[in-house]
Amino acid sequence: MEELALHILDLMENALEAQAALILVQVCEDHHKGRLRVIIQDDGRGMTREEVQAVCAPFFTTRQERPVGLGLALWRQAAESCGGRTWIDSAPGEGTLVGAEFQLGHVDLPPMGDLAGTLAVFLGGSPQVDVVLRYTVDGRSWTFDTRQVREVLGPVPLNHPPVVRWIREYCSENMARLGRSEEDDQP
Repeated sequence: MEELALHILDLMENALEAQAALILVQVCEDHHKGRLRVIIQDDGRGMTREEVQAVCAPFFTTRQERPVGLGLALWRQAAESCGGRTWIDSAPGEGTLVGAEFQLGHVDLPPMGDLAGTLAVFLGGSPQVDVVLRYTVDGRSWTFDTRQVREVLGPVPLNHPPVVRWIREYCSENMARLGRSEEDDQP
């Protein structure tokens, strides 16, 4: 995978396969420490200790329909290739947390890609799942929470095309704003 957003999508799809109702995605860019941290946490069925140990091996999968799984192995490779690391914390019935740290500025760090578009596409195909995206750049944070969006929308589903378009635009604008200094935002 050439972009981190695609890795995040793969991990969100894993959470969906694990019957998660809520997925938390945290992205934290810390330019002072030279670190990018990405965490995907879900409330799905979780994994045993043995599954956690095996899940990063190439070709291991818990899915029945396809006997090959490379997502977590590629996630680990992406992090380690740029001086980072990965970790998984999971227990049956308690969900799963998958995290990675990447060295910012490393020549092999994949670009983030279109995270806002990725989130919109995911929600367009999986409107029943709630997602919280917390994006932080150098201590400045912004949070998107589908539960709050549902309250405003009422009976309109998250996969309604104008809603999907709005999610992408809203997330994109707010994440871009975090990358600018506060002085840049003043008229």
